Amino acid sequence: MYDFAKIPKLSIETWLANNVEAARTITKRHQELMNEISDKVNDIKERFKLKSIEYRDDWSVSQFCACLRTLFMYIDKWHDKLLTLKDKRLIFGDKSCLLRDGSLELGANDPPVYCDHVICYELLESDQYMEKINSYETNLREYFRGIEIRQDPDSEYLCRAHTYLYHLLQLSHHLDLNRDHEAHRIESWKNFYLFINPFSSEQS
Repeated sequence: MYDFAKIPKLSIETWLANNVEAARTITKRHQELMNEISDKVNDIKERFKLKSIEYRDDWSVSQFCACLRTLFMYIDKWHDKLLTLKDKRLIFGDKSCLLRDGSLELGANDPPVYCDHVICYELLESDQYMEKINSYETNLREYFRGIEIRQDPDSEYLCRAHTYLYHLLQLSHHLDLNRDHEAHRIESWKNFYLFINPFSSEQS
């Protein structure tokens, strides 16, 4: 294993050019790791019939390996619970949580015990979360006649199910008390979209 701290900051390309054997060793090891990751990802995706396995583009190999290591460490214990992710996404991200669409995100820097909690408790209650979310979204569509609720692409990895549900609950409760509001009197909100930011401090 090479200590990259010893590489002159002037140019890593120059260092590699002058240390051809080191460059070959690093490249070979990197390819071995990528092949190992690919095999494990395909195995997990097939085993649990996942829609996809996603990760951040700026992740290092070590971060990806950390998530895979945790997953395989507990895979027998989590097996039945992970089967509930059929046709959903498994995301290796910055945090461990159930997402608003029933998908699961695992954080590379989270201790295994926290991932265990999310899978054994939040994922286990996924159907209940989804039922409540659907109910409140239906309520909003009835209030804003014909409106379409969409997810902001920039918040795709920020949509914790319980946080999103909390904002839906608060917003629905507020609107139920304001049926005379001008927004409700508009006959149609067709071609309008409602975005709910799950991390907003307000029910926007």
